[in-house]
Amino acid sequence: MIPAFAPMGWTNFVLANPAERGQVGETPPVTWTPDFARQLGEINERVNDGIVPVEADADKPWRIWPPDGCCHDFAVTKRSILMQAEIPSSCLLLAEVKIPDDEYHHSQYHLVLVIRTTNGRITLDNLTPALLDWAPPGYVLVAMQSAANPDLWESNG
Repeated sequence: MIPAFAPMGWTNFVLANPAERGQVGETPPVTWTPDFARQLGEINERVNDGIVPVEADADKPWRIWPPDGCCHDFAVTKRSILMQAEIPSSCLLLAEVKIPDDEYHHSQYHLVLVIRTTNGRITLDNLTPALLDWAPPGYVLVAMQSAANPDLWESNG
């Protein structure tokens, strides 16, 4: 992985919400248990059902629990809930990906939350209630937060 620029939305988000940044320093992955899997599924479904999806607008700030929002709002809301549940932020990595856009046969940018667990990386996505393995089919990584520092992002190059 090589260093990459963090999305400007992330930078503005943590300037406005410093407590949401998380800690510097990598912790061990979260222990995977049936209870933790159930917790992730419930949070993913609750947030996906609780925010009305709207088309992405690069000029809109990232927000926690807005009434309507883009993929980044879903991802930071899930991250915030899990941080409040005392899951270390180094296990909660935002990832910018390209996903297929079937309507135009192009790809579009999308933000998801990737959870580092003892069972591998699990993806929470506002496009599905399912817990997905990393990387979901068709997803191409653009950049992901470093587990060692939430302000540093990495890409495959």
